[in-house]
Amino acid sequence: NIGVLTGFAISANEGEIDITGQGGGLAGTSQNDGIRIGGTIASTGLGADAARITLLGTGGAGLSSNYGVRISSTISSIDGDISITGTGQGTGMDCVGVRTARINSTGTGANAADITITGFGSTLAMGDGNSGVIIATPNTFNTVDGDIAINGTGGGGPLTNGNLGIDVSSGVGNGINSTG
Repeated sequence: NIGVLTGFAISANEGEIDITGQGGGLAGTSQNDGIRIGGTIASTGLGADAARITLLGTGGAGLSSNYGVRISSTISSIDGDISITGTGQGTGMDCVGVRTARINSTGTGANAADITITGFGSTLAMGDGNSGVIIATPNTFNTVDGDIAINGTGGGGPLTNGNLGIDVSSGVGNGINSTG
């Protein structure tokens, strides 16, 4: 019951790459992601008209693992900003706002792509692990001149644990890098 599922490459030079998804599902079901990305997404344009990448996902009702946005591939841009917002839903555990993979901004100068990640863990969840944003191993955020902003709000009920705002897993290959 995934709102938007893609496993193929998406790219644009100008215009917008705009994906919005709402997970489905009923009580007792799981993995009702708003958006699940398995293929690469790339903005290849230069300058002020470069394609912006916007992902907005809300997990569906259900029990566990209802992510707002779940990414297992690479998202990259030269000059078009990257914005990813997700809200986890569900009453169990691991109802995460955004789980990211590799995100790269390769542009230089004033038009370089900014990266903004905003995630909200499920506030209805009575289980653990309802984080706002998870940056899991082995994943990196890389930028040359663009800004990186990561905002996360953990969910979960009053008797739960591990509902972090931002969860950066330790491990080989993880990092947030700026070379500019």
